[in-house]
Amino acid sequence: MDNERKTRILLADDHVLFSDCLKIVLEERTTDLKVIATATDGAEAVELCIKLRPDMVLMDVRMPGLDGVQATRQILELYPKTKIIMLTTFDDDDYVRQALKFGACGYLLKNVRPANLVQSIRMVRESIIQLSPEIAGRLLVEVDYPGAPSSGRVFLERLTQREREVLGLLVEAKENLQIADILGISEQTVKNHVHHLYEKLGVSNRLQLIKVLGRSQS
Repeated sequence: MDNERKTRILLADDHVLFSDCLKIVLEERTTDLKVIATATDGAEAVELCIKLRPDMVLMDVRMPGLDGVQATRQILELYPKTKIIMLTTFDDDDYVRQALKFGACGYLLKNVRPANLVQSIRMVRESIIQLSPEIAGRLLVEVDYPGAPSSGRVFLERLTQREREVLGLLVEAKENLQIADILGISEQTVKNHVHHLYEKLGVSNRLQLIKVLGRSQS
């Protein structure tokens, strides 16, 4: 694939060996991804984004000085179209919610398999949020939404059992056809459930839905 058409990626991680290995994995296993630079802390990640304007950043959370979550906030304030995936060993709920609140498009743990990471990068490139399964499940405790009652919460008890099942699979970034296969229902039925979920949560697409989930309990 021509360089101009490759997704240009910045790696931000204070473990240089990890970044070097990740660069090799991405560039040797794909023809559509290119690592253009690496940063060892959040401040450097911001500076490199200003200088190089990458399409995507794979961002660690805990780094010296400016951490990855705050770096994400600064980068997306400057360049809101940049796709940022948090790639970390930390699955602390506060980090997850802050990162999603600031606009991160993914939150993956570093134990992800290389093939799954590549797939997630490609999904995020298409604006489909990616979350590690361990994280996705915990976001389903409670959610809030625009125009909610004074409590500001919509508890899962207000959803039907099937809607909960569909929501859980949506959070895991499953496509409608995949959800239909897993649940043994038609794709059209899945679309109907997704439409009802959007109405109940006051959102219009999956990106907004995940961000709403990420704001819960914040």
